[in-house]
Parts: sequence; structure tokens; C-alpha cells
Amino acid sequence: MKKLHFLLSTFLVFIFTSCGEDELKGVVLSEDPGYVKEPLVAIQAEDGTGNWINGLIDQNSRVIALDFRILDDQSAVNVKLKLADEWAKPIDPLTTDAVLDLSSGITRIKVNDGADDIEYTIFSISTQLLRGVTATCNTEQVSANFINGIASLRFKQNTAFANVVLMPTLADNAEIISTDPVSQKDENGNLIVDLSSTLTITVKDNTNNMTKKYQLSAVNGIIDAGVNWKNITADLKSQHCSICIPDFMIVYENKNLHGRSGNTGWLITIPAGRINMKVSWDMNKDNVTWAEPTAQHRTTAIMNDNMDYSLFVPGLSGQFWVPIFYSLGWNDSGLLSAPRLGYNLSTSLKYCPGTLGITADGKAEISYAEVIDNNLYKFTSGGAGKQAANGVQWSPTSAVSGYSYPLQKGQIMIAGENAELYKTFATNEGRNTSTRNRGMDGALSGSNSWAANPVSIWTFDGKPVGRRAVGITEEGDLVIFVSNRFTNSYNSVKAAWNVFSDGSSLREVAVALQEVGCTDAIVFGENYHSPVVIRDDSRGVPLGKVAGRYDWETNGNVKNADNEASSQSWIMFK
Repeated sequence: MKKLHFLLSTFLVFIFTSCGEDELKGVVLSEDPGYVKEPLVAIQAEDGTGNWINGLIDQNSRVIALDFRILDDQSAVNVKLKLADEWAKPIDPLTTDAVLDLSSGITRIKVNDGADDIEYTIFSISTQLLRGVTATCNTEQVSANFINGIASLRFKQNTAFANVVLMPTLADNAEIISTDPVSQKDENGNLIVDLSSTLTITVKDNTNNMTKKYQLSAVNGIIDAGVNWKNITADLKSQHCSICIPDFMIVYENKNLHGRSGNTGWLITIPAGRINMKVSWDMNKDNVTWAEPTAQHRTTAIMNDNMDYSLFVPGLSGQFWVPIFYSLGWNDSGLLSAPRLGYNLSTSLKYCPGTLGITADGKAEISYAEVIDNNLYKFTSGGAGKQAANGVQWSPTSAVSGYSYPLQKGQIMIAGENAELYKTFATNEGRNTSTRNRGMDGALSGSNSWAANPVSIWTFDGKPVGRRAVGITEEGDLVIFVSNRFTNSYNSVKAAWNVFSDGSSLREVAVALQEVGCTDAIVFGENYHSPVVIRDDSRGVPLGKVAGRYDWETNGNVKNADNEASSQSWIMFK
């Protein structure tokens, strides 16, 4: 169009210059080209009710910048376009007063300059008047940024938020004018706030005298508990006056575990930096015939011998399970005992188990690991035949291995509840051998024989049983998992009075820990011999029932301390 106007003008000039002066009398050339170079003169957008902001227009690049300081939801923004008085007209939108969706941050509009449709690109941003806060509760400091005017602070080591020191980060020309509940200021100008309930912070934008309210809340814990995991820490302390639960340790209970009503499980969380783990291994029963570990490794005895620890978790009892399991222990930055191959050395097989390690600064790590020449090495996969040259030397202060490593770097390693998928994973980890498969029969068939009616490893892995596991977060926090199924040694609920709870499959443990925010997890074994127990001034408070501590044959009452079953290894936490 503009080319046609140019050619027509050139032709007329040529004609006119060819005519005489008399012939041009009464002919006037228009100076109006029929279009405008800048068809969009101005744009305004409503940033909060009645507050109109001006867009910055770059006519060379046809770019518009809009900075919203009040409005969070930009999906339906009132805008006003001012066009050039002559020639220009709106195309998209069709009117100069319109409602635009600017939520994507990049929006295109079109206006006609009298000759062509011209496209302008709107880049919209949202400047938070209150960008973020840093909060200190006792000695713990956490930070959060506001999204759409809302932020939540997660404290890992504190449960009471009555006097939190708040250091806000404000945009230019913004100030806090009030809080609800009312806050005070310390000598440094920081706010002293009560976050026991949601705090409302009102911020004034001094560029336009508008105000905006922000909502700030605080939660405790290191996991995303959801609706089914209930924090029962306060309930336990109320019910058991002498129970020893440190302030940074939180206990959760779920009575709808894996979506099955009545199925019960627990989580115990310990934040990174506060993990102090000790491993105890019964050295007296290695490489001998089938027999229980010594009396010193019964639940009550191990707790009484370690009164400076609060939480006691049975580890992997390699002596009981060998040759099914291969296990190792590491304590005080050194090998606690040689890798445990058990009583049947001819059929035992080293397979580089998933292992929990605690660093010197109190953080948790999980990796496949193997002891080679009395040194601990990390590997990227399980299985036999590991060489030191292919691993990375690992020096945790304490470590203990598990039975399986089903959650790795956020990925569940068993894609579904399918026997072939379990078999593939067991093979990859080095756990699928004929000897181990024969060893599982007693646990599943109801037979006391360890050779008759063999049941495969993958059948056991897919069967819901009471299980113990540990998971870790990306930050190195520790999450201990317990699911309950009160059983005899063949994994069959015998007593009619027992409350129904059927436990977890191997994959279900991984799913549950992934759902609460864990990236990695190892599973120890089924719950039979000893319970997870929290210390008190008596025999401890167990999480769930196990047949090694409770009489499952008669009335379910707790056994005498000298009749308890014992575990070959224990993991203790202060």
C-alpha cells in the first residue's frame, strides 16, 4: 500500500513537471501520505482497582513494557489504547478500550497505521512490593519468596512461632505500613512477629500511593505431609510423659497408608545438620549356625545401654537373613565390622547394597556401597564384582546397608506392582540368586523349612509386609519409614483380636517416601524381631507391634524384656 502511494506520488510529480505553469493552476498536491509512522501513541493498564499505569513504548522495535506492582492476576487486565488522530485504527483488539490476557508475560496486539497492520509486543512483568522475607526462630534461619502475594516459611527445627524475627526485602519506593497481628520492631528495624497463625502484611507503593496485602505463614517439618500424615509428636508427649523426642524430631502417623483404610504407618523426620547416628552390631553371632543374636541386642537392653539416644531403629539383621542379605556396618568413621556374609559362606554373595551414610556435618546420603580392603566405596549401581577403581571412596562417620534401594534420585525403580518388574530390579541389584530365592520360602509359605516350597525374591518384594526404610531429601534431611503388620515369623496374621494393617510392598515404600519429598530411599527388612522404639523411662514407646516383642499367639500383650527377640544391628539417633 505504501509502495503504491510512493509510485503514484512519483508519477504525479513527473506529470506536473512536464506541464506548463498555466496548466498547473488550481492543482494542489496533498502532503498527507495516507498513513502514520507511530499509530500507537500511548497505552495504559489498570494495576489494581482504579490505578492506571503507563506503558513504555519503543516505536523502533514496536515493544511495550508494563510493570504491575499491585495486580497479581493478569489474566483479564483492563487496557486503554491511544491511537494517532488520523489514519490509525485498532485491529486486535477491535476497540481501544479492551480486556487483555497478559498472564503469559508476552502478548501481541495489532493496530493499522492507515496502510498496513502493525504488530506491537507487550512484555508485562509483576514487581512484588514485598519480594521476600528471611526469618529467624531461635537459631534457625529460613527464607521464602512471595508468589501472588503468598509465602510460607518451613522451619525444620522449631514448632513454636510466637517470636520470629522477620527481615523483609522490599521493592524500591515500597514500605510496610502495618501487620496483623500487630508486630514490633527490634533495634535493627526488623519485625518481631507472631506466625502462630497467618500474618497479613500491608505494603504501600509510594509511587502511586496504592497498598497491597501479603499473606505469610509458617509450618514445621521437612516433608510435604499432605492430608493423611498427621503430626502426632505432641500427642505422644502428652500420652507418655517421659518419652524423649528432641525438638527437631517430628513423628507422623498415617492410618490410610497406601490408600488402604486401617493400614498404619509412621514417619520420623530429622533435619540435615542434626543427624547423629550410631550403628550397633552384634559381633558374637557372625558366621555361626542359626541362632538369635545375644541378649544385649534385645530392644529393651539396647535402649538401656544407650540412654543418651532417643530413637532406635532395627537395622538389617544379616545373620538371620543370610544368604538372602549381604550387609555392612560403619561407625566412628571406620569399619564397624567386616562385611557380613553369614553362616553359609559357600553360598553367600556380595552384591553392593544400598547404604545410608551420615556425614561429619550431620547430613544423610544414600548410595550403593561396598567395602573393599576395609575401605568404603560408593558405586552408581548394585550387583557383584565391584572394583575400587570403578568406585568413589566414601568416608561417612556412620553407615549401614539395607536390603534394597527402590527410590533413586527421585525415580521409583519398580515401575509397577508386577512380578516381572520386581524380578528385573532384584536381578539388577544382585539379589536374584537361587540360594536367596530358596531362603525366602519360610517367610511366605508358612512352612518352617528353608528349603521346601521355594518362593522367589520378587514375590516377597511385592507382598505387603511390615517394613522399615529410610529416605533422604535433596538437602540431606532424614525420613524414617515404618509400616505395620503384626505377624508371626511366617508373615501371617494369626490373632483375631489384631487390628488390621497389612503393611507395604517394596514399591509402595518408595512411592510413599517419594510423595513426601524424598529423592532416595533404602528398605531394611520386614518388621518381625524388634520394633522401632522411642526411648522413655521404662521400655520405650514402640511404633507398631512386632511378634518379637508382643505375644501374637495368645493376647498380644508385650513380652517380658528377657523374652524379647533381638536384632543383629541397630541404628540409633540422638
